[in-house]
Formats: sequence, C-alpha cells, structure tokens
Amino acid sequence: MNTKYKILIVEDQAITAMEIKQIVLALGLDVVGIAKSNEEAVKKFEEYLPEIVIMDIKIQGDRDGITTVKDMYKIGETSVIYLTAFNDDATIDRAIETYPLAYEIKPFNKASLQSTIKIVMSKLNKDIVEKPILNVDLGYNYSFNQDTKKLYFNNTFIKLGYQETELLFMLIKAKEQIVSYKQIENEIWEGNVISDSSVRTLIWRLRTKFEYKIIETIPYEGIRLLININK
Repeated sequence: MNTKYKILIVEDQAITAMEIKQIVLALGLDVVGIAKSNEEAVKKFEEYLPEIVIMDIKIQGDRDGITTVKDMYKIGETSVIYLTAFNDDATIDRAIETYPLAYEIKPFNKASLQSTIKIVMSKLNKDIVEKPILNVDLGYNYSFNQDTKKLYFNNTFIKLGYQETELLFMLIKAKEQIVSYKQIENEIWEGNVISDSSVRTLIWRLRTKFEYKIIETIPYEGIRLLININK
C-alpha cells in the first residue's frame, strides 16, 4: 500500500529541520509544516492532522516536545517519532508515557532516520489493513467512526475538540440510555471538581456540531442520543 502520509516536523534548529525535511521528501512523503514551539506545532497539527510527527524534545518556549505531543493527542491520533539529544532515563520514561513508535538519538544519520520512518509507515499500513472500521450511523447523514473517533457528515470530516469527541463517544457507548451529568464530569474531567456550567457548555458545544436534534436533555438527569444504535 503506497499511502502518502502527512508528516509534521517539530524542530527549533532551522538547519536540522531542513535536513529532516529532505530525508522525509526523499521517501515520497508530504511535509505539511515545520514548527519551532508548542503553540506553532499544535496549531499546525490541528490544521493538517498529520499521520506522523517527528518531534524534538527541546523546543522553543516553556512546553517541551513531550508535553506538546500530549497536547496533540487531545486533538487527534498520530504516530510520534522522537528525535532528540536527550537520552537520560527520566526523559525517556516521560516520552514512553506518550507511546511513541520510535525514539532516535541525535546526532542522527540519513540511513537511520529513513529506516525508522519506513518502519513506522509499515506499521501504519498494517493497521489500515487490519483494523476494522466501526461506523455508527447517527442519522441525518451523520456517522461516527468508533475506531478513529471521528465524526462525518456526508463523508465530510467534522472537527471536534477532545472533550466533545469523548462526550459523543460516551453517548454512543450508552446507546439510548441516559448519561448523567455526574458521569460526564467523572469521565471527561477525571473526577476533578468543576462547575455545572462547564458540563452544560460542553454539551452545548457538541450540539452545535449538528444541524438536527440528536442529543436530548432529560431534566435533572442527563442527556442521551435520540437515535437507535443497535451495535
């Protein structure tokens, strides 16, 4: 399978970034951007949703590459290759928590990095072939892919925030059962104490992504999907 994956490079040294870009382009892949900081990287990630991110750990700003990867995961899935000069146990342990597919130590060479990228591509290709696509019909030409957690309208992708995605996934798993406000608070905010308005605002944000009334409010109890999900 010759998929042309999109790659985002996060590297604050211009010369190094261009070296990485040339290596990636030589493999026939699409470099969608180069970022130097957390803010720039997250913005480009949200815009392009690259399948692969090559991430330096020491980047501009207060938020390093590992924290930046965690921020990206709140937006969508990606495969991470860390490319860094850090090889101490503490940094590697932090990086492992983000489930990278590779961890390359600088200084790197072209052959090594190309081999790493090819291995990551091979795994992605294998996942595409083997992973089942579990689409849920939400009615009104909306569908939700439970595998990728993505919402579509007439096969057009609709971008959801991380919390909106998790809330919709909760409703789908519950089928036609009511999801209480307390359940939403516990799962989305992981038990942290928040205001009632935070839950209501999240529900409102999700509702605005649909042109039809798919989410029903049950007074004093919670919300549920109005559609019949048989899966």
